[in-house]
Amino acid sequence: MIKFLKLLIAVIIVVPFFILSYVPLFLAFVLKKCGKKNASEAILNVSAHFLIKLIFLMLGGRVKVKGLENIPTEGRICFIGNHTSLLDCIAVMYPRKVFTGFIGKVEIKKIPLVNTWFSLLNSVYIDRKSPRDSIKAILQGSENIRNGKAMTIFPEGTRSKDGTIHEFKAGSFKMATRVDAVICPVAIKGTRYLFETPYSLFRKDVYISFLPPVVTEGMSEDEKKDIHALVEESIRAEYEALPAVGKKK
Repeated sequence: MIKFLKLLIAVIIVVPFFILSYVPLFLAFVLKKCGKKNASEAILNVSAHFLIKLIFLMLGGRVKVKGLENIPTEGRICFIGNHTSLLDCIAVMYPRKVFTGFIGKVEIKKIPLVNTWFSLLNSVYIDRKSPRDSIKAILQGSENIRNGKAMTIFPEGTRSKDGTIHEFKAGSFKMATRVDAVICPVAIKGTRYLFETPYSLFRKDVYISFLPPVVTEGMSEDEKKDIHALVEESIRAEYEALPAVGKKK
């Protein structure tokens, strides 16, 4: 009953805002078609961050962000984080400084409105059942980064169902290393307690910690081959160091 009430409240408040977001989406689409990409992205940026904060508020998330000084704001940027919830994508974009596209599963195409946002953020769909399609998605993501569009990928390949960090797949890092991007590791903790686990009326802490960036330019090929282990270790250590979440306050 508590789960239903909380979800109902979130839907009643958030859905109208999602519907209204078609207005800035349409305007951003028109501006992009007219060649005014900066204006288009500015509208998307403001609208996206407003909706993200609203979603976390309505789902009972008390968001705490660490390491804002570690977020790169120019150049070739790739955010890489752990993955325990469907909310992790919007968690990465919670800070106003972050505006990024994503590598996301092809099923997102079937979700109305979400798929529109996904496309306008220069995101890339990936069918993980197809090795050929996975390679194609990584290459497209690399081109986005090369063209100055930040990208985000969750190298575990799928959400962790038990809340622990699983092994990072080395292939996911090729999106960053093949274009000498700066990797910004992100440790995310607590999002799964807002959505995937039983609901409660208690607010829950969510931690989003941006770690010192890893510069891949100038790295040897051997260093690039091992970078997945380095980033996984740093995210895992930060995740474990963050306060425990999911308990009643």
